[in-house]
Amino acid sequence: MLISGVITTANPLYASGELEHQLKHSKAHCLFTTADLLDKVNPILQATSVDEVCVFNSGDAANSFELLLQDDNDTELQPVSIDARTDIAILPYSSGTTGLPKGGMLSHSNLVAHNIQIETQQDASCPDTEDSIIAVLPFFHIYGITVIMNLGLCNGSSLIIVNGFKPEQFLGLIQQHRINTAYLVPPIILFLANHPLVSNFDMSSLQYIMSGAAPIGDAQLQAASKRIKCTVHQGYGLTETSPVALKEPDLLTSTKPGTVGVLMPNTDISVPLSIDAVRLTSPQESS
Repeated sequence: MLISGVITTANPLYASGELEHQLKHSKAHCLFTTADLLDKVNPILQATSVDEVCVFNSGDAANSFELLLQDDNDTELQPVSIDARTDIAILPYSSGTTGLPKGGMLSHSNLVAHNIQIETQQDASCPDTEDSIIAVLPFFHIYGITVIMNLGLCNGSSLIIVNGFKPEQFLGLIQQHRINTAYLVPPIILFLANHPLVSNFDMSSLQYIMSGAAPIGDAQLQAASKRIKCTVHQGYGLTETSPVALKEPDLLTSTKPGTVGVLMPNTDISVPLSIDAVRLTSPQESS
């Protein structure tokens, strides 16, 4: 992003066809990947606009990212002019609920505005810059990119990065690193509420938990909160909104538990009504 490149992130579990669609749709020119995924990547490259592949953990190979970092070229990067309001910073792809995945064109200002919106809702009950966050959600997803990685680093937090959810490892890291903040998804919330393994670990360091990416009921939230003695908040967002659009206030004084809370600052929302949900009246009936 520093040199005005646009970043699009992809799920490493994608099938070759799914990855090919994203590379072609985004018109990607450079692909960063890992050595273990090359068997999936190589067969589709000719059908895309990718003309350079950079590989992590590939030793001294010609396309090694580590070799790139060792480049002895002394040429300094020249500053690049970026229009923060209009230039695209990241192009994360949606889950494709209503069709093929689509890229959300998020500007540099979108990312900054998101952080400011979140910070204006925080209060003394929230952890400060001494945050220790368990980053168990993937960074290819908008939730991981902005809420965990960008906002966490912006606030000076420590991120404990986990490669996928492994129950015993997840609980052990919370106990070991005294994690106080966790941005999670409903399946992990249900795990905290119900799984017997949780009782074997010390969860007392947790001060703030947010659930997002999918709905979860109030009963499940309350069960998890009671068991680990930490209130679980809920929010709603989508890729195109960077992502948080609604969120429970941190003090939970002005929203109904189990809902997604209130609008983020400087946000408007439109709620369309189904024609079947509205009883249309004639002018005579109205009068």
